[in-house]
Amino acid sequence: MAEETDSQTVFKELSKLEHEFEQAEFEILKYSTKLLKPLYEKRKALLPKVEKFWSVAFEQIGEDLDQYLTPLDAELLESLDTIDLDRDETDPRTFTLTFSFKDNKFLETTTLSKTFTYVPKPSSPEDDDDEDSEDITESARVSYKSTKAPIKWKQGQDLTKTKPGQPISFFTFFEWENKGEEEDAKGGDVFANAHEVAILIAEELYPNAVKLYTDALIEEEEDDEEEIDLEEMLTIEITDEEDDDEDEEDEPPRKKSKK
Repeated sequence: MAEETDSQTVFKELSKLEHEFEQAEFEILKYSTKLLKPLYEKRKALLPKVEKFWSVAFEQIGEDLDQYLTPLDAELLESLDTIDLDRDETDPRTFTLTFSFKDNKFLETTTLSKTFTYVPKPSSPEDDDDEDSEDITESARVSYKSTKAPIKWKQGQDLTKTKPGQPISFFTFFEWENKGEEEDAKGGDVFANAHEVAILIAEELYPNAVKLYTDALIEEEEDDEEEIDLEEMLTIEITDEEDDDEDEEDEPPRKKSKK
């Protein structure tokens, strides 16, 4: 076996250090999950008093979620009532997302839940299949799996049934299983990045929901103020033009000069 280069030695040491960071972050997550749970319960009790809280917060995430939404998806999400996040006590990296909707024209069953189970890849460099790999980050070793969460749609309102060439519905998210290279009659997962979206919802949307909602309100107020300012400017300009016209009409005609 060829002697290790200094670079290879450094990467091995860095990889070991990354594992230590991940373990520390895991312990922090376990502690924070336990600490924050009663606070999220208090927040949950207050939010029903805020109109369209979750649909507004969801929309405020922006392009990271918008790219997966069709116009009909957005229409259904307008009736989103609550989003709940429940982390596993033993390993909080495993989590369940629950979407609850108000009565709407699309869904027969208005509560949709999906669990994403954390599946770590080999936990030490010695276990890796590719020992020469320089990708030492956690994302290179972490995976998730899930089972299909059935959705009961009202007749003729199944958003996941789209025609060829049309964008897929966000709600195929609930079908994701991380089939990977498994042979399946229907092919791979329709929503290939569902686990990434789930992590985005769990780590960005859910904990920051109040800030996202208030940011949306502030943006709306600023837009309203800009519209009012524009209307006032237009009104002033029109009034000034009318005043100028009246002044011209009131001005007496000039006498012709004598030759």
